[in-house]
Amino acid sequence: MTSIPSQIKVKLNGQVKRITLPCHLSGEASKFDVSQSTGISSFILGVDWLQEDFASLVEEQGVIYLCLKRDLSLYGIEVHIVRNGKRTTVFGEQKSELIIGDRIHFHQIAIDGILSEFDFEVLSVEIKDVEQDILAERSIEAVQKYDQQLKTQPEKLNLLYQQNLALSHSKSLTAVFKQTADSIFKLLSKASHCIISLREKDLFSVVFSQAKGEEPQFDHPLQMSRTLIRKVLEKRSALLLMNASEEFKQIESVIQAGLASTICVPLWIEEEIQGVIQIDHRNTSGLFNAQDLELLLLFSNAISAAVYHQSLIQKLIFQEQRLKTELQYLQTKEQKQYGFIGQDEKVIKMLKSIDKVKDLKVPVLIQGETGTGKELIARALHEQSNRREHLFIAQNCGALPESLLESELFGHMKGSFTGADRDKKGLFELAHEGTIFLDEIGEMPLSLQAKLLRVLQEGEIWPVGAGKPKKVDIRIVSATHRDLLKMVQQGTFRQDLYYRLNVYPIKVPPLRERKDDLLHIATTFLAQYNREFGTSIQNFSALAIKAMSIYHWPGNVRELQNEVQRAIIQCMDGISIHLDDLSLHFTDLIQSETDLSVVDSRTMKSPPISTNAQTSAMINNLDTVSIVSDSTDLLYLSLDVQLPLKQNIDEVEKQIILKALSLHQNSKTKTAVALDITREGLYKKLTKLGIDLSKSGDEV
Repeated sequence: MTSIPSQIKVKLNGQVKRITLPCHLSGEASKFDVSQSTGISSFILGVDWLQEDFASLVEEQGVIYLCLKRDLSLYGIEVHIVRNGKRTTVFGEQKSELIIGDRIHFHQIAIDGILSEFDFEVLSVEIKDVEQDILAERSIEAVQKYDQQLKTQPEKLNLLYQQNLALSHSKSLTAVFKQTADSIFKLLSKASHCIISLREKDLFSVVFSQAKGEEPQFDHPLQMSRTLIRKVLEKRSALLLMNASEEFKQIESVIQAGLASTICVPLWIEEEIQGVIQIDHRNTSGLFNAQDLELLLLFSNAISAAVYHQSLIQKLIFQEQRLKTELQYLQTKEQKQYGFIGQDEKVIKMLKSIDKVKDLKVPVLIQGETGTGKELIARALHEQSNRREHLFIAQNCGALPESLLESELFGHMKGSFTGADRDKKGLFELAHEGTIFLDEIGEMPLSLQAKLLRVLQEGEIWPVGAGKPKKVDIRIVSATHRDLLKMVQQGTFRQDLYYRLNVYPIKVPPLRERKDDLLHIATTFLAQYNREFGTSIQNFSALAIKAMSIYHWPGNVRELQNEVQRAIIQCMDGISIHLDDLSLHFTDLIQSETDLSVVDSRTMKSPPISTNAQTSAMINNLDTVSIVSDSTDLLYLSLDVQLPLKQNIDEVEKQIILKALSLHQNSKTKTAVALDITREGLYKKLTKLGIDLSKSGDEV
């Protein structure tokens, strides 16, 4: 038996290099090369911003791995494996399997926003191997032949029928695995172990193992020899080895398993092999024969169909959950179709920062006051990114108690707590290949912060009650209105998580700092709710705009949205929103901020006008409706310079209303029309100014 060292060929900058494994990856050199100066080969990449000896390429159990030796994200560096056009991020000190055609991609975003990147491609893989002497092999293409032969053995045929029947009654993938092991131990009484591996994309992972007489293992199963899997795939056959430990004595995984008598059979659907089952006895060699191999090949045909059908059912259930989530997302998206609005300098700068990071998987932390539109920024980031075809899922971390939040984010297994009557996929898993938005991240309990840190570092989640993690490919965008750094100092937020989340911070300015956008935003909400309510209100009056522009908006855009909605309801029969249609504190604000601007104009469509212009408009309006013949005389007669300004304004307003009432025989409806305010607004002013018309008549 002979062996050669494992090698791979790679391509970088148009040049091809053959690398002997194991091999260190080093970035500190002027050009890339391969050296053997230390006795172990080094692949020198010639990239100044990569560290010396930051990773290695190794071969284990017939598989090539890229092993990062440090967490490069701490240096602003991301590592991706691009396979068949799909990019997967390598997290932390992680070991990732490589296959032919993979491109290993590195990039760094400097503080100034400059992007540096490069990649190299795996062209071929030559794994060390031995010349095997396999005792027997049976091709899956000849399975019908073995079926005909079994008809001459009624006892075995009946036993196989009984096991096929039991397998057909399995109602879940887990039940299929358990029944498979139980049936194999009945078909081959001398077998001691059963291991099942299934294909996940281009890799095979062990999903189940059971030792005879012991409990089945799902979370920490026994491992299967990668070398034997590769041989099954190459030959497309079931294999029988008299003593696998001897036959593959240079293969570490086989030696560790201690395989004495071994059968490996494929699971296949049409032309594609979907899995491999390994059956063995670990103490005695020569226990199985060719007839056992043929019997298991026939049974594996039934197992293949059962696994395939239950996998489809499982996928359908998962897709149903995804579709429900997508429906909620699309409904929410339709409700929030306007996105982030603004032309303010701060807004433009913020939107440019989104464009820089949109296609990178670095965590983004959005900071801003309540109601500033942090979720809209997260949605904009997702919609512009290369993940836009997948889900965007938002979760407020302060909206649920700790136990429910953990289950919602990470999912849970059946029976993990009271009421957990079935497995549930968490939001992280549902958002796979998409974006998850964690709002109010500062409200997340410390215990869950540790689990979130693992997602960021390792790219894996631990569902509640699960015995092993699940890999997820998601982008995490978080938001908060709190000072996380201060919380770190107080011990209420993990320092390591803070630095993980704060890789790329985005600051959302409050509405009071972008007043130039206020009218545009308000008009957008006006158009939105006009469609929703079936109204046709055209604009805001000048005084309403003035009031909104000097208000400080502690609730930011959300408060403005609610105010516009309330004002439309108040002004259902009008064509413009006036000061009286707004909340009472806007009227008080105008009275304290302006001189004589007490009458609103319905004809103004422009942005806020000056106080002098408003006063002139008021006087012109008074002349138009013929309330007084000389507005100036009325104003001067009402003034008393020794009284406070507000009291003078109230007195002027009172005189104007009394004059209008007198001209219209105390008809409130006609007076309101003449004064260009709503009837309800007139009632408020009558009450506020102490005008009693209870004895006066009025039209209904």
